[in-house]
Amino acid sequence: MATAVAATNNVPTATSVPILMALDIRFSEILEYLQKRNRLGEKWATVLKAVKVKIDEAAKELPNEPEFQAVKSQDYTITDCRNVFEALKQRDGEELNMFRMYKSNRLQIWYKLLKLYQQEGCHVGELASALIRNLTYQIPSNQREVQRLYGVIDENNSKISTARKRITEAKSKFRNDCEELGIQGNSENLEQEVRQLGDNLKEEVFDKILDLIKSDKMKKTISYFSSFINKIHFIPENEAKDRIQLLVTMNEESEEKIFELVKKLGLAPVEKTESAKDKKKSEQTATSSAGGGAGVTQVAEIDWGFGDDDDTNNASTEQKTDLSASAVDINWDFSGSVQVENQTSDEWVNVTIEGTSGEQEKVHELDMSMIEDLTSKPEKKNKETWIRSAAARAYLSNELNELKLFLEQRYIELKNEEELHSGGKADWIEYDTTEDVKEFIETITETLDVFTDSRAQHLFLILSSQKYVKRLLVSLEKHLQTVSKSEREIGHCQNQIIQAEAKITQVNAKLKEFAKLTKTLRQQVEAEISPLFENRIIHLIGAD
Repeated sequence: MATAVAATNNVPTATSVPILMALDIRFSEILEYLQKRNRLGEKWATVLKAVKVKIDEAAKELPNEPEFQAVKSQDYTITDCRNVFEALKQRDGEELNMFRMYKSNRLQIWYKLLKLYQQEGCHVGELASALIRNLTYQIPSNQREVQRLYGVIDENNSKISTARKRITEAKSKFRNDCEELGIQGNSENLEQEVRQLGDNLKEEVFDKILDLIKSDKMKKTISYFSSFINKIHFIPENEAKDRIQLLVTMNEESEEKIFELVKKLGLAPVEKTESAKDKKKSEQTATSSAGGGAGVTQVAEIDWGFGDDDDTNNASTEQKTDLSASAVDINWDFSGSVQVENQTSDEWVNVTIEGTSGEQEKVHELDMSMIEDLTSKPEKKNKETWIRSAAARAYLSNELNELKLFLEQRYIELKNEEELHSGGKADWIEYDTTEDVKEFIETITETLDVFTDSRAQHLFLILSSQKYVKRLLVSLEKHLQTVSKSEREIGHCQNQIIQAEAKITQVNAKLKEFAKLTKTLRQQVEAEISPLFENRIIHLIGAD
């Protein structure tokens, strides 16, 4: 019987060992949960600040050793204070006096500080606040920063892709423009290459046009035109040819005759003349040089018979008088010799004139380059100068278009006649067949194509307009600037990507630290709350 009773006493019952259920608390509601159940005072934060001040003062008395450095920082918790207390117990011993107090004064101070730390549930509130702060702000903000940095990387990769497309397009356009102009496109000598295109005008355009116009096909075309006008409209062939006189002259005459006709028609290129502003400037320069030059003899004042300065009111009437009657006799005899002194420089020489009196006077220092310009013979016009004139080109183009329109109309008429009368060549006009007229049209079209060719147009504009050269250079340089700007943008974007990747590495390291700290805080909060609720198991929901 005793054995049975003993066995019954060893079996735990509901009354001897109460079974307590675990508590599930949402991490964001920990503080409210504890305050509602009077486990956390309402003024715990104020109490915690006062305790922290005392702990900071006590920490100054601790030795500078590794186990005491944690409480000397600003982020310590009750766990760090407990570690300090345990370290001091090992150093100073755990002996108590008769009043159940530690004999070590330093150990007794930290014992009291730990008690103060736990008043009002300050230690639990501090740990719970740190956990909430990490889970609500620190970790999400760093995660958003990582997402933002990845967005920066994607954005810069997109910019790099777009910039590379711009570079490809700009280089393609630059190559196409250079091929169209017929230049290599060397960025260092771009302007020189463009300006040298004018040298290719004679070879590529002028000679080609002359070869086409002086060909036998063109001669037959002109002959057919004049014969048709003569036979149909009874107009002499010479007068018919006058309608296309420039084309006829180019077909039959020499290049000198061509230029003479162009000049006669008023189509010769206009030579640049000195502007009125430059003229006035040169006159002022000459006047100042004559009046104030060093070593210049002052010329005697001449009375032109306009009266004294006092009679300025009567100047208008006196100007009507005969000047020759009151003029001073001037000696216009230049029979004296002219001597040139030793040349002092490459441009200026001193000139003296020996008059009738035998005296020599230094008159002026003359610019020899000006004398050479005045005495040099006019340069002979280039034979191909006419093609540099836009008016001459337009005149010739109009004649060719007029001739082409005539031939096209005649071709339609011959086609209709062939369909009605089964064809047949008319004996009264030579070359009056659809085959011949079609060949004539092709000849005219081939000649006109030389004018309308884009390269020829570039050459004409380059020769005739400096503004066009500048615009052409600006257009070409714009492509190069686009390439250079895009390359700089790619370099900038690549730097942004490198910086973003480095920042991501730093933020990820912080995230790992926060994750580790949060896990530790969760364990500490659960461990500190459990004694407050009869050592129940605590589960913090949402803190994973």
